Amino acid sequence: MRKPILAATLTVMAAAAQAGEPMSPGQEIQAIQSGLTILGYDPGPVDGLMGARTRAAIAAFERDTGFVESDAVPEGLLINAVLDATGPALAERFGLDPTGSWDLDREASGYGAAEPGQETCAGGGHWYFSGGIVWRDFDSGSPLVLALNGDRLETVPLPSGEFIEANAFVVVDDRTMHRLVEGETEVWVLCDDWGADDGTPDAPAEDTPAQ
Repeated sequence: MRKPILAATLTVMAAAAQAGEPMSPGQEIQAIQSGLTILGYDPGPVDGLMGARTRAAIAAFERDTGFVESDAVPEGLLINAVLDATGPALAERFGLDPTGSWDLDREASGYGAAEPGQETCAGGGHWYFSGGIVWRDFDSGSPLVLALNGDRLETVPLPSGEFIEANAFVVVDDRTMHRLVEGETEVWVLCDDWGADDGTPDAPAEDTPAQ
């Protein structure tokens, strides 16, 4: 079935652009591979390499959605088309689309009461998820790609081979995820107000296309 997805992918692209540094070409391929896996295709391992299985999975996705990169569709929107479909697919699976802004609940995580300026969803340090599988820290703006592994989303190694800290996210309910890192479990909550007055960008409106 062919779907009109260009406006939606432009919105996802605008959201990702507000969140910091661009992904490397290898990370973009990883995100496409991760998303296609969640959507039920078989692109092979999430390794950032454009092999035959990944190309075949992309072709199948394009056939199913009617999305084709051409002169009429700006180059590079394939990843956004995949991300746009991935969030709802995760919602169907776990009851939560992680796309949006998240913040640490310090008290629920056992770190004690938040200091002024560190209140949950009111201070800095937000994280942003695009399609649930591209995860960014607003402190650095560096993107990381997540891949589905059973009941959790886990960071995948950078294509460059550079070390990154292993993180995993497990959905608790429609507002909460647990972040598993270095043997600890943190409680992260979905933010509606995107940290008012803390200097971070306003959350992009879902129904507003990029300018």
